[in-house]
Amino acid sequence: MKYLILLKSNPEWAAAFASFTPEQQAEGMALYESVFRELGSRASSSTPSSSPAPRP
Repeated sequence: MKYLILLKSNPEWAAAFASFTPEQQAEGMALYESVFRELGSRASSSTPSSSPAPRP
């Protein structure tokens, strides 16, 4: 997840993404959403529901 956040917050990446065709942008966003869902399902399945997450 850290790397996706870094890519999205990088101005150079934003400019590169803007230069993609609409089809390339759609493909990239579909991949991003797929990875985001996968990470979310892994996080929810690895966290016990009976105990709260530790606080920093």
